[in-house]
Amino acid sequence: MNTDKHRCLNRGVRFSLLVLGSLVLSLLTAHYCRAQTQQPLSLLVDDQLQYHPIGLESITESSVGYFDSNWSYQQRSRREVLQLRHIESREVQDIKPTRRLAILVLTDGQQLIGRIKEPGESDEAVDASVINWYSPILGNLAVSLDRIHLMQLAVAQFADQATDDRVQLSNGDMLNGFLLGVTASEIELELGQSQTVTRLPLEQVTAIRLANPLVLPAKPRHRLYLVNGTVLLCDDVLLGRESVTLMDTDWKKITRLPMREIARIDLASKHQQIISLGRQPYTLLGGAQAFGVDFPPSISDQAITMQAPTTLQFTLPKGVTRFAADALINWTQHDPPRARKWTDFTLYLRVDDKPVAELSFNAKSPQHRINLPITPGSKQLSIQITPGLNGPVMDRLRLSEPVLLISD
Repeated sequence: MNTDKHRCLNRGVRFSLLVLGSLVLSLLTAHYCRAQTQQPLSLLVDDQLQYHPIGLESITESSVGYFDSNWSYQQRSRREVLQLRHIESREVQDIKPTRRLAILVLTDGQQLIGRIKEPGESDEAVDASVINWYSPILGNLAVSLDRIHLMQLAVAQFADQATDDRVQLSNGDMLNGFLLGVTASEIELELGQSQTVTRLPLEQVTAIRLANPLVLPAKPRHRLYLVNGTVLLCDDVLLGRESVTLMDTDWKKITRLPMREIARIDLASKHQQIISLGRQPYTLLGGAQAFGVDFPPSISDQAITMQAPTTLQFTLPKGVTRFAADALINWTQHDPPRARKWTDFTLYLRVDDKPVAELSFNAKSPQHRINLPITPGSKQLSIQITPGLNGPVMDRLRLSEPVLLISD
């Protein structure tokens, strides 16, 4: 009888071990499959602006956890990670502003997608020097005109860096002066030297660029790029599998966002941070015209596009030690394959008029990775593209994710 009892116990133990083993194997398999699935979905940029494809798992107070290209789990100190790009293959949407989905750019580079609140949407008193803004992500915000660099209600491009406020109208006219106020129905502008105050219906306005210059935050802050085009600054950021937590934004003490809203995170430290070249002051030195047609460059956080021949000169902030970007021919799906063979142009990069790079582009060499050291104290970065023997046909450059590394 004891023998039968021992046999029953042994069978019970074996069965329990079998169930436990199956459970462990299932967990390991799921974890491995998750690693395989996530592995190519994000891009980690290290403190030398080198790329590493990863499967992002977490951001804690001290480290970034991820699966590497061999599906091995790794952790890096946050000080060694400057950027997390294409998070779970997401990209920042190309926003074409409208009155119902406008763009508000602040002087510190934050970008708020939303609209001006209509009268009656809240009980707040109307103060024309403060824009009452509604963000689908953050809710109701009050933004002083002193903090605003640009407001776009439709697609617009300002060609120069003026020292006064500029208002572009829907009929193409440009007004300059001092912006006194903006409400949901009208703007108030003191015109030029005449000091005449005029009011215009907001529906006639395409864009407003204030003379408030773009500046770096007073201290290093993390920068998050949301899928809908919103860009936020925060003092700390934590990431789990389903959500991202922002600590101490300018709008709330704690902000939690679903992971699906996040496309890119720039992590700052006390000694290093990444900033966008597209946010820096620039001058169009020449070109931007081909076949008698104007081709103004397009400049944003995500990309700089240019048609040969064109020369741009960017003013560098203090502390720049490196410049990086992906340079590629800006072909579109509408370009005939045979026409692409006509592409041939050269990209020249200069720092304070000193040549630092020369890259040739054609159908056989459509892309280059740029990662250049910058001598501390440098003032300007010039980008020039010139057409080759085939002329400017199809000679279009795209600098994707152009960034500057700021170091102490």
